[in-house]
Amino acid sequence: MAAPPPPCPAPGNARGRIAEIDVLRGVAILMVLMQHMPDNLLYWSSAFGTFLSRYGQGWTGVDLFFVISGFVITRVLLPAVEGAPRGSGLGLCVAFYRQRAWRLLPSAWLWLGLILLGCVVFNRSGAFRSVEANVSAIVAALLNLMNFHEAETFGRGDSGLVFPYWSLSLEEQFYALLPIALLTLRGWVMIPLAAMLLSCVQVVTPLGMMTRTGGLACGVLLAWGFRHRPAVMAALRPDALAALGARRIALPAAIVLLLVLLGSETLRIVSFRLLPITLLAGCLVWVAAYDRDLLMADGWLRRGLEWVGLRSYSLYLVHIPVFASAHELVFRFALQSSHPKHLGSWLYVVGTLVACLVVADLNYRLVELPTRWRARRQSPHALPSLRETVIAR
Repeated sequence: MAAPPPPCPAPGNARGRIAEIDVLRGVAILMVLMQHMPDNLLYWSSAFGTFLSRYGQGWTGVDLFFVISGFVITRVLLPAVEGAPRGSGLGLCVAFYRQRAWRLLPSAWLWLGLILLGCVVFNRSGAFRSVEANVSAIVAALLNLMNFHEAETFGRGDSGLVFPYWSLSLEEQFYALLPIALLTLRGWVMIPLAAMLLSCVQVVTPLGMMTRTGGLACGVLLAWGFRHRPAVMAALRPDALAALGARRIALPAAIVLLLVLLGSETLRIVSFRLLPITLLAGCLVWVAAYDRDLLMADGWLRRGLEWVGLRSYSLYLVHIPVFASAHELVFRFALQSSHPKHLGSWLYVVGTLVACLVVADLNYRLVELPTRWRARRQSPHALPSLRETVIAR
């Protein structure tokens, strides 16, 4: 008889980083950068920008982020909830919220301030947009309501340069309720989570897009399955992928391509596309969660994506301000109201993307890591597993 498959990694016991999850973070943030390039980096009319606008719809990378975030946070929150002594629920929630605040808010607030500063003193080209639009959006972001603000202004107004913060607001709204739901509903929490996943069967609307929690629910369900159904998850492990060697990259590449095509407004493949997008993103996280290098063989591409993935939160915050700063620099010192042409345009694009990586790395080293370690030191001894929530995004 064939030997049974080795057990799955138990999310509650193996709380270290999963390398392929970081690889997926790198893929997701690159998709987001691709989505934002046509309107924010390629500020002139170009064939490349038009192609990206029509077919390079990387907004589905946000859904991949949602599944990753739901999985990573729940994989360390579940053990804390299930091991918490009776009557300690309030302390656990406070500890969790404090960890999330230290993990996310210092960098987020820093870049909100820099956006406002750039809008006031470095905006001759208008690349930072109006003061009024930025102030309105910054207040919404500080109140954790940016997703609703973005839904209200979508197609009718301006969110300044703060518009990426809508997904951060949605995540934090979800995580404000998650520990409470896990503590009060226990095993029954899977029912509303499954309902949230099924709610993705909807025609896309601005409000629906800015409140979509199916990806987060999918990630939570995956983490619950790995913890409470390890034998089932072990039986489902796609070990055949490892036998493909370097060719195994074809699977994630094909899924990412499908995600991009599903996001295209030009192709309009299906009107209820949020569900297939969420399920495809869930497949990637499911395979990566085994921590067996099933998505991609080791090599320069994997190491590069992992490096980017570790800095994905910083890239998420800095790329739009860096795009606007590059536009302003070109306007002031090179071409006034014109735009780069021929080779100059490619140098501008590549140089700006490299600048995004450099600035993100600086933010990661100087802001993210110090505040992350401070959050770890402040974890109460009674809830040690919550120290690991600072790795999640």
